[in-house]
Amino acid sequence: MNKNFGCQSMVDPIKRILIKHPKDAYQNQSKVDQESPQLNYFDVPDFEKAISDYDKFVEFLESCDIEIHFLPEENTTSLDSVYTHDPCVVSNGGVILCTMGKAVRVPESKA
Repeated sequence: MNKNFGCQSMVDPIKRILIKHPKDAYQNQSKVDQESPQLNYFDVPDFEKAISDYDKFVEFLESCDIEIHFLPEENTTSLDSVYTHDPCVVSNGGVILCTMGKAVRVPESKA
């Protein structure tokens, strides 16, 4: 079977990855300030630092010759949409939509 999509293993080398950049998940510092307490964050993330740090992470992935795909900005999702492995699991058999624990994260599966 051709393994084109999904996570068939949590330990095999990554060849292709689907991620969401904080600039698209967080969108702006105002949204971060407003949503982080609702999501029980210990502290309020710094929007600009998150972008800078994530850009370095993306550069590292590119240096490993990993094919990167980005999820787009979506106004119906929360800051937590940066955690792309949570709302669904993609496998050779299809996509499994997960039940999100935080009510504010429920729209992520639809997005």
